[in-house]
Amino acid sequence: MDEQLDNLECETVQRPFAENGQGPNKALLIHYVICPDLIVESASDSHVTLCNRETASRFRLSQAAYHFLKRFHSPSEIDKIAPGASSQLANSIRYFIEKGLLVDANAPATVPMPKQRRTVAVKFCNAPALHSSLSPADFIILGIPYDCAGELECRTAPARIREKSLDYEYGADIESGRPRGWMDVNAGCRILEGATIHDAGDMHIDFGESAAKFFSRCSTTIKEATRLSSCPVILGGDQSISYPLIASLQQDMPLTVLRIAPDPHLSHNQGIAAPYQAETYRKIQSLMNVKDVVCFTGKGFLSLDPADQEMPQNKPPKPHSISRNIDDYAAILDQNYALYISIDMALFTSPYGLSALDSAIPGLSWLRPVQQMLKRIGGSHKIAGIDIVGLDSDAAAHPLFPVVACHLLLQTMHIAHMYKGARHA
Repeated sequence: MDEQLDNLECETVQRPFAENGQGPNKALLIHYVICPDLIVESASDSHVTLCNRETASRFRLSQAAYHFLKRFHSPSEIDKIAPGASSQLANSIRYFIEKGLLVDANAPATVPMPKQRRTVAVKFCNAPALHSSLSPADFIILGIPYDCAGELECRTAPARIREKSLDYEYGADIESGRPRGWMDVNAGCRILEGATIHDAGDMHIDFGESAAKFFSRCSTTIKEATRLSSCPVILGGDQSISYPLIASLQQDMPLTVLRIAPDPHLSHNQGIAAPYQAETYRKIQSLMNVKDVVCFTGKGFLSLDPADQEMPQNKPPKPHSISRNIDDYAAILDQNYALYISIDMALFTSPYGLSALDSAIPGLSWLRPVQQMLKRIGGSHKIAGIDIVGLDSDAAAHPLFPVVACHLLLQTMHIAHMYKGARHA
């Protein structure tokens, strides 16, 4: 046996394989192999640090221990690798087995549970991370950087929105201990004063996972994160991520889905609706507790005729106008239904959205009608959930668009908080 193998460095107590003179341990009869999840994280002349990709566990081994471990690159019995091993070497092998560096090659493969959420370096407005020990918050932020159902690249949007949100730092008033909110210079008042916010991080995304399985995980995660009266705020991602949140919320309350978008379809690319967009719309419209899906564009409020649900799957339903006037629509909106508000940034970032809005409402800034609508409609209805989607990574490179996204999110959250406060007064 090599002399260096008698001098392996592993933090463990001295325990031989054969105990009490009762013959060989069962471990000697098992074929072991290096755990396939191990990677080399770093190495020096004296030591190697290994990392398990599934558990994130790290192990610091001497070079001698690492070279011995590599002898198990293919399934082997311990006696064939180290016949007549010394007590110290046997002790080190036991360490490898107990820590999962060596695994039974013939054991059934275990399928790890998919991670539901991952932490993020930058929290929305620097709010505290969601934790089970914290009291339920008014708003729970969750990023879903998923863009596999659309033409735009939106997976970096949650990070860009969070980065820009640091301009509005979350903090508490010293005397009351409640969040102090922020000063809205345009409105001349403080917003979100007293509103608590927790950041739940981002959904873990396996891009090889089916959309149905991923959306099912999203619904489960949203239910777990939004306890009691918390209002979920989702940072997308493309327009498809609205579906799992709506599907989850409508199980507990009837909803009207109000989209702020260039057109009534669930996505947009230069004014052309794609087949999957019509299918996603149908899925939302078919949910039991969703009364209607209405789109606010520069041309007013549009909806889709339920009869169009029977159209071919590759053709989007045709929109019909409900009202061009905000007050008229507010008058017919059923207050027994909570609102789910989805803000599609394509209304602001795409040439189609800007031209449509400008031509429909000449003389007004492209942001003002959206703000007016949110205040008028949202201020008289419970807002059950909010998402912001469709922030193209290319468009997000322009500093204006993440600013608009943060501004609209904070305004919508403030309207939801004000309605909740008025109801509890």
